[in-house]
Amino acid sequence: MMEDFLENSFKIERAYRRFFHAEMEKYHFTPNELFVILYLHRHDGMVNTAKDIARYEGVSKGLIARSVESLAERGYLLLERDGADKRMVRLYLTAECGKMVQEIVEKQEAFFMRLKEGVGEDEIRITMETMRHFNKNITF
Repeated sequence: MMEDFLENSFKIERAYRRFFHAEMEKYHFTPNELFVILYLHRHDGMVNTAKDIARYEGVSKGLIARSVESLAERGYLLLERDGADKRMVRLYLTAECGKMVQEIVEKQEAFFMRLKEGVGEDEIRITMETMRHFNKNITF
């Protein structure tokens, strides 16, 4: 039963990545760059360091740092030193990134709508509670 659950989770993850393939090609993004952009959009300047993103995604800070560097070089991110802690660099989406982010977010919302077709709100709530519990169990 758990194997089926994990297999289905992986299938959803692969479908999600395939769903964004056109955007990644259009804007020349890697999957990690796209994730950084979506993460920063979703958290809207509140939790916005490479360390925050790496912790959330469960990947190395170096991998996120490479994506951040590439996005900043192309004008999609603004990097600012924190006023209180100069070692910390805050990440912000640039205004130039706005229209592109809106297109990607609309596509993301369409994916989520399709994913939850025929699934009741109670089923979604229970699934989310279960996923939070699973994540809590594997957080070390």
